[in-house]
Amino acid sequence: MKITIHQAKTQIKTLPPPPTMSSHHFLPLLFLLLLSLHHSLSSAKRCHPDDEQALLQIKAHFNNADVFKTWTPQTACCRKWSYVSCKRLPNSHIFRVNFLDIGNDEDINGEIPSEVGDLPYLETLYIRFLPNLTGPIPSAIGKLTRLQSLFLFSNNLTGSIPPFLSRLSNVSYIDLSNNRLTGQIPSFLGHISTLQGIDLSQNQLTGPIPPSFGLLGDDFQLFASDNKLSGPI
Repeated sequence: MKITIHQAKTQIKTLPPPPTMSSHHFLPLLFLLLLSLHHSLSSAKRCHPDDEQALLQIKAHFNNADVFKTWTPQTACCRKWSYVSCKRLPNSHIFRVNFLDIGNDEDINGEIPSEVGDLPYLETLYIRFLPNLTGPIPSAIGKLTRLQSLFLFSNNLTGSIPPFLSRLSNVSYIDLSNNRLTGQIPSFLGHISTLQGIDLSQNQLTGPIPPSFGLLGDDFQLFASDNKLSGPI
């Protein structure tokens, strides 16, 4: 018996080269990619125009004091302005100012401008160490319903603690210490359920401590030294 072995011929198929993209297709695609990247970078933390306008009006109110030297229309307030921070709104690409700190400048004088109330997404506000800042706490503060921390200490503010602070339904801490506030401690403060602490020390407050503070629980902190308070604790 003759056995014949046929050797199979292996055929190697050469795959065709991948298609190449011609330059007239590639360049428009590259342009669109760069344009998209530029838009993403330019829109990142872009200052909302309403917030920018309010901040520039605050700067003008205080006669362009040195503390505001980085606040220029040519730069984005959410990225380049000192003492300003922003927060992106949920499920949105929009950023709004949520933090503002004005302080440590003896050149700042006059009263707190009403434009402070034109920052509706503000959560933390510092206005402090301004010995020439006078006048009452402005009613515009009552518009800041998202405010969580209000620090107006070590200024020269006068007048009574205003009732519109009761509108701050999200505030957890208020510091009005080291001013020249007068009158009695208002009872409405004890009805702000989110309030965890308040510093009223070093003022000229009179009268008793309101019983309503007892509604705020054992963890609530009240600082009221160096006033002219009277009555039972």
